[in-house]
Amino acid sequence: GGLIRQVLQRRLMVADGDTVRPFAWSTMALLFAADRLDHLDSLILPALQDGAIVLSDRYDLSSLAYQSATAPGGAEVVPWIRELNARAMRPDLTIVLDVSADVAEERRGRRGGAEELFEKREIQARLARLYLEAEALVPGDKLVHVPGDGEIDSTAALIREVLRRELQI
Repeated sequence: GGLIRQVLQRRLMVADGDTVRPFAWSTMALLFAADRLDHLDSLILPALQDGAIVLSDRYDLSSLAYQSATAPGGAEVVPWIRELNARAMRPDLTIVLDVSADVAEERRGRRGGAEELFEKREIQARLARLYLEAEALVPGDKLVHVPGDGEIDSTAALIREVLRRELQI
């Protein structure tokens, strides 16, 4: 996870001859899959064995969306990303916060800081479109869309309602 954060913040790059460049989309896919499986083994499975309810802010749907949005082959990479993540257990529920590219850009501006690897407007617009059709990326998974352009409190209330309705919690 720490390595990924450095790559996203462009603090870790690839030395390519006399130049420096960001990591390839395929390398990022491998890093995310490895981090996901480590997170599953070290935190999620032990918590589930203890009877906890586990909420995670990202899972393999993120990899499917981000890597297909940034790979030269687009959707052609989806089967490979699925295979990389085949050992990741399926979530009981995935909630997709539908946030427009405009709202996401405005929120990143308020957050401040340097632009990260995937924060270019063009990529964010592609991601917003992909997430609107997220069911195609994770067929068979239980998935619910929640509008995410609103205020934090109203969005949180919508998420709580989905959890109550879909998982009876």
